Amino acid sequence: MEELQLPHNFSEVDVSKKDSEGRVALHYAAASSDVDTIEKILIKDKTLINALDVNGQSPILMSVINGNIMAIEFFIKHGVSVDQYDNERHSIVHWAVVCGQLEVLQFLLKAGASINTPDLYGAYPLHYATVIEDITEERNIAILHLLIRAGNEVDLYDIDKRTPAAWAASQGNLEALKLLISSGADKHHIDKDKLNLLHCAASHGREQVLEYLLKIVDRKLIKGRDRNGDTPLFYAAAFGHIECARLLLKHKADPNIQDFRLRTPSHCAAIKGNLQILKLLKQYGASFNMVNYNGDLPFHDAVQSGSKEVIEYLYTENVECLSAVNNHGRSALHIAAATGDMENVVFLASRGADYNAIMTRGDRLMTPLDIAENRNHEDVANFLRTVHRARRASDMPEKIRRSSLASIERQSSKGKSLLDEENSINAIEEEDIDDDNDIEENKDIKKDEEKEELLSLISNPNNNKKKHSNNSSLISYNSELAEVLTKQLVEDSIKHAQIMSDISDDENECIKKAEEGISDESSEIVEKKSQECQTVKNYTNRKPLNKKDKNEKLNKKMIDKDQRSDYDLLMDHENKKGNKKVSKYEKEAKILHEKAIFDELTHLKKTQLQYGKVQEKTLVRTLIENFCKMHKLPVEQFKFTTFYSWEKFLYESLTDQLKILYLEERERIQNVNRNNAGNKATGISFDSKIRNATPLNEKIRELGKIYSTASLSSIGNTYLPHNRIPLKKNNQKAKKSCACYKDK
Repeated sequence: MEELQLPHNFSEVDVSKKDSEGRVALHYAAASSDVDTIEKILIKDKTLINALDVNGQSPILMSVINGNIMAIEFFIKHGVSVDQYDNERHSIVHWAVVCGQLEVLQFLLKAGASINTPDLYGAYPLHYATVIEDITEERNIAILHLLIRAGNEVDLYDIDKRTPAAWAASQGNLEALKLLISSGADKHHIDKDKLNLLHCAASHGREQVLEYLLKIVDRKLIKGRDRNGDTPLFYAAAFGHIECARLLLKHKADPNIQDFRLRTPSHCAAIKGNLQILKLLKQYGASFNMVNYNGDLPFHDAVQSGSKEVIEYLYTENVECLSAVNNHGRSALHIAAATGDMENVVFLASRGADYNAIMTRGDRLMTPLDIAENRNHEDVANFLRTVHRARRASDMPEKIRRSSLASIERQSSKGKSLLDEENSINAIEEEDIDDDNDIEENKDIKKDEEKEELLSLISNPNNNKKKHSNNSSLISYNSELAEVLTKQLVEDSIKHAQIMSDISDDENECIKKAEEGISDESSEIVEKKSQECQTVKNYTNRKPLNKKDKNEKLNKKMIDKDQRSDYDLLMDHENKKGNKKVSKYEKEAKILHEKAIFDELTHLKKTQLQYGKVQEKTLVRTLIENFCKMHKLPVEQFKFTTFYSWEKFLYESLTDQLKILYLEERERIQNVNRNNAGNKATGISFDSKIRNATPLNEKIRELGKIYSTASLSSIGNTYLPHNRIPLKKNNQKAKKSCACYKDK
């Protein structure tokens, strides 16, 4: 038998003596020695079998950490419980998992060890199984599979209401994530900070995980907001994960979306000085002219970051940003003077920045020179004084100071109004999301009911008249049947849309005159619509006199077609197929088609009222894409880019009666929107903090969270050396705060 290996200050006689970490000889023996050595120590003092060190770790836990199965079996036979915990409530199973001890885990599960006990941070062994490293992928998946098989729940919550799937997405463990989802994990889970799996993957740059998730999750998650109002694109932009940002943008993430403090992804990229992200955002239509709640442009944030290349890029994109000021009158030159960046001060001043611009700071008025002197940036102050003869605010004429102060007050008032308006929109948007979630819960039940009703309709078409009138069908039927029965009918309407899209001059004239929609003028239009509906498209006949007869005949033919109802189009379609008579069942298709158009119109109006003219083109294209996806139509044939043109096309596809009904419904929506607009949304001030995953190399094995935005969460880490004996304390890992999420 090998001689017991103990520290130099130990002897075999004094086995109960503790070292500075509170460990006795049995802790060391349990880690690597054979059973005979352990038994020899216990003969001298049996009370040591459950001795705890300063971290609350017992000898059996040392055996688990180091994979000493013989020692574990010995301790269990001598009455040691398998359900033991250290000071942070890490169980024996927690340690077996985080150390990658597959064989030990199998042994413990057979011995009855509990796997459904959370630690101090609410995390279960299944959470940690998704983030262990320094072992093969096969062993990792084997451990994960073993835990899933032993337990009945895969959507366990930690203290931040995050699931193992969220941990896997943050860590980038794609295979673990696939296994969890295939085992029933919720891929649409939202944690307590309203972060979804896309947020987790994007924040850590896990592009493979993100690509996988984008294929299987609902597209609504792309627009999902956390408690700060940030979408996954914000996280990708803020942390410079360009491939993740590219994936999100390819999947229609909005590059101009604003969070609850009116920041855009461009602001986040600018404050981090990330030029590549900014160029990518611009490629997908990002605007660099949108201001945050302080009135700052991305250009201001770029100057704050001090990135010369980003400053030059944003300046070349819009030279007017040089003179732009925020709600306090602060310009880019004020910021550069405050940072003391001489190079940027010279750049801005040489491009024509106003070196005597006045801003407010509390009750004080300050120019760039005042700020430079206040911050003790002597070089900057001397440059402004000698080269540009800059002046202090106190030296400026009283008239200029009063004028500047009045301008700043107006700007500040405008900024507050903009923030209040955005909060109101966000409140309505949150209500819509909640409504969508309620509807989603009953989706399967409704779908089954609709299928039964459709099967009944097909098998007994003659009984349909007794069960449903046209009006009841308009309310009760889903657009699913319209996809099958009226696809050809809508395709005929697409041809109509193509011609309308080509008549750009006349249409643009109408758009300029009707920015608010088709009937915002007065309520009298509601009474006149039934007479006007047959002549509303006569503008399509306005052609230059030099057009050929062929084009005139084509226009005449199209006008005749425009004046026909959907029922006429349906009849034409049936006659082309050789059918002389349209059945009652097929008449229902017409009603369903009109209902789908009616629903799309009301959805369009709600969207227009919520967002107004902000990103109109993007919103309209999104509406059209969703409509085409729902009805399996080619989106490229719908070329509309304004609310007015898309609304007009849909409106003219309705019958006279439904036109009047829609106008009444639209008026109701507008009234509701006006009433809701007065309610200020409760502002959410929440600074999102993201912690990067800490790798587990051969020297370190960490029991700690890999992703946390919760300000109340404090995650401890336990480090192990080569021989897996715990070190003397649990080091607290500092949280990294993104600069773009700090108040300015």
